Amino acid sequence: MGDPDWADHEKIVQDDGPLPLCTIAYSEEFIEAHDRFRFVCANKEYSKRALALTERIFELNSASYTAWWFRRRCLEALGSDLKAELEFVAGWAMDSPKNYQVWAHRRWLAERTSSFEAEAEFCQSMLDDDAKNFNSWAHRQFCVKHFKQWGAEAEFAQRMIKRDLRNNSAWAYLWWVRRNQPETSFGPEERAQERAYAIEQLKMAPHNEAASN
Repeated sequence: MGDPDWADHEKIVQDDGPLPLCTIAYSEEFIEAHDRFRFVCANKEYSKRALALTERIFELNSASYTAWWFRRRCLEALGSDLKAELEFVAGWAMDSPKNYQVWAHRRWLAERTSSFEAEAEFCQSMLDDDAKNFNSWAHRQFCVKHFKQWGAEAEFAQRMIKRDLRNNSAWAYLWWVRRNQPETSFGPEERAQERAYAIEQLKMAPHNEAASN
């Protein structure tokens, strides 16, 4: 890596055992970064250089669960600006929108430093790009429950359905809201209203499995 912050001995080489059957042909850059990463993990070094190292790891493998977990430990130890971290992870979400580790990191941040309005806006920007992105819908579900913001969610789902009658994700979200919204009933009358709504949508697209389900 050629970084003066790192001494030559500050690394732990990957141990593939005495007789590795089939070694992976990692690049030199990948090997160097991960040797350093094993060193900071083993020594529980939650420093600025370790935090910077996680960014290098993400560039090589953005789905590294351990690197994202370790980054959170660094952020806590350093008292880092979590608002700035929201911007950091937003960039990764746009670059890798179906990366579970990225969304788990966003959820961790949302619990500590964000608001429902900010997270809803972020989810909408992601859904505008891919209206069926499971991670976006799941994150919105989490935020609705965490911030206790149920009031306008049925209307939100219906707006997304209006955009695309065949968006099964939006239909599933509407059903989730109806079934889980606190202090509201979902008895025979409410079910009849929901059936009537689905039937109206089916009139516009009779073979729409999303509405039929």
